[in-house]
Amino acid sequence: MKGIQQTIRTMLGKSAESADLINQFQTAKPTTLHKQVSGVCLERIKDDKLGWIFQASYSQQCPNFIK
Repeated sequence: MKGIQQTIRTMLGKSAESADLINQFQTAKPTTLHKQVSGVCLERIKDDKLGWIFQASYSQQCPNFIK
């Protein structure tokens, strides 16, 4: 989950808001989590076959992961 921390800090900078997001995305619950913050979409899901999947992109709309 270290990559999540690095990605969020790279895209949003070092702030209280990004620290809060890091805490949210590094937990195991809920198994599906989507956030749109400052033009950045963050998504984390748990796939039964693939395990944890984390995506981040610069976008106004957050697409859901499509198998």
